Formats: sequence, C-alpha cells, structure tokens
Amino acid sequence: MPEGFFPLDLKDILEDTAPGFDLYIQHEKTGKLVLYRSRDLPFTPDVAAALRRNNHQVLYVPDAQMEKYELYLEQNLAAIAQDESLPVERRSQIVYSTSSRIMESVFNEPRASEAIRRSHAVIAPTVSLILQGEAATRNLIALTSHDYYTYTHSVNVCIFSVALAEKIFQGEGREKLERLGSGFLLHDIGKREIPAEIINKDGPLSQEEWKIMRSHPELGHRILEETGNLTEEAAIIAYQHHERYDGSGYPKKMKGEDIHIYAKICCIADTFDALTTKRSYRRPNSSFEALQIMQNEMLGNFDRDFFSNFVGLFAPRG
Repeated sequence: MPEGFFPLDLKDILEDTAPGFDLYIQHEKTGKLVLYRSRDLPFTPDVAAALRRNNHQVLYVPDAQMEKYELYLEQNLAAIAQDESLPVERRSQIVYSTSSRIMESVFNEPRASEAIRRSHAVIAPTVSLILQGEAATRNLIALTSHDYYTYTHSVNVCIFSVALAEKIFQGEGREKLERLGSGFLLHDIGKREIPAEIINKDGPLSQEEWKIMRSHPELGHRILEETGNLTEEAAIIAYQHHERYDGSGYPKKMKGEDIHIYAKICCIADTFDALTTKRSYRRPNSSFEALQIMQNEMLGNFDRDFFSNFVGLFAPRG
C-alpha cells in the first residue's frame, strides 16, 4: 500500500459525479502514484471506460482527503444503494459504514437540529437495500457491529426494525418504511442528554444511574418536538420503545395492545442488539444465543407474532 494513500475500487465511484477528491493511479512500470483526475473534474463514463481498458481497477486517494471521500459517500448514499454495478455486499458495506459515521456525528453534534438533519441521509439507502430482497437484508444484518456504541446501536436497531417492519407491513410501500426508519434510527436520540459517564460506564449502572438512563425516552420525545422532527412515527418510537408487553417496561408501564405496533417492533430489535453487543462486563451473545434468551427468558416482553417474524430473519436458507 503506497504510504499516505488509501485504495478505492473503480466501481466505488459513481459515473457523472464530481468526487471532490483527487484520484491517483499506479504507474505500470515505476509503481509510483501519479495524479489521474483532480478533485473538481467530473468522473464521466468515458473516464471510467478508459481506466477499465488500461486495467486500472484500483485508484488511490490521499489520506488527507478522507473527509472529502466520506462526504461524497454521504451525499451519494441513496444512489450507491441502488447501483447494481456494485455487488450487494459492497453496497451494504458502504451503507452501513457511512450510516454509522453519520450517526456518530448525531450524538456528538452540539446542535440537535443539524444532527437530525444529517441523519435523514441514512434512511432511504437502508430501506432501499432491504426492499431489494433477502440477500441484501441478510448482508446488512451480517454487518451489524458487536461493539457497543450508541451510534452503531442506533444503526443496528434501524436495520433490524426496518427488516421486521417490511415483513409485517408487506406491500405498504417504501414511503411508510422510510417514515418508520427515521423513527427507528432516532429512537435513542434522548441519550444525547444523558451524561457520558453513565452511557460509557464500565459495569452495571447503580439505581440512581438507571433512573437517569430511563429518562431518555421522554428526553428524546422532547428533542424531536423542539427540533420540529416529531412525526407521528418518531414520537411513538422514541417514547414507547422501552415499554414491554407484560407491563414491566418504562416510562409508563404500558401493557399489551396499549403499546403501539411501531414500538413493539423497535422493542424486539433494541433488545436483540443489546444482547448481541459486547459490554465491559459481559461477552456478546451470538444471534442464536440471543434469540434463545429472548424466547426462554424474555418472551413476555414481546408481541409473540412479531417475535416469530423476527426469528424468521435469521432462519437458515437451504
């Protein structure tokens, strides 16, 4: 790997775009990198064809322009998700990694309205991939991180929830899933207001710390309201996603059919991701182990029909 550069597959650059970062190729004889396309020039189909003819399948971008590359992915994420010239595995990888990076900024950005605005770039690509069928859905699920961060948790829960919602609301269309996806992605937005030492504590929380942590559904509802993002779906999901079917949840100890269908979906996804991510005080469970725990020890928390549909997302295919 040439020092000071990172590689980029030719297919990762959309034709008829101006990438905003410089593209280098490796000289066939010397092995040195030479500037092929400066950042402000459009990447046309003719340029791509010429590179392919000359067997330049890998391009190089200066490390110093990594942020430009990340911005390019963010701005073009919806198009990348639908670009069938890219293998579905690569599309899934780009959507997941870019979504995680955007959501990291959501929890670090001081201005909540700006943070939430950026999060909207994640929804359409995620829904688009899931609607492309089982293979794309399973690729996204396989990429979900087992290291716990609030931002990766948000992306994971969005993926699991949208995949489950697609099974439950079959035929109701992309628009509904995108509205729900936004709510699922922002379900934990209230954790922006929880002290970092509680969010990142190494070990179980004290009773007082749990009291603070359990305020995040109401805090999330307030943030969404204050920023003008309180859609019906987001309001329900942010406020109710910790309610449990048997009445043991919070903040209102709602029970059974009093809990909205959207929150029931998010509850299952949220629990599953919590069980399969690594914490300082325990190892992550495998998907199979997590589903067993949910089935044997926690089934009263969930709508049973929804849980059966969720298990189906992980069933092996012959």
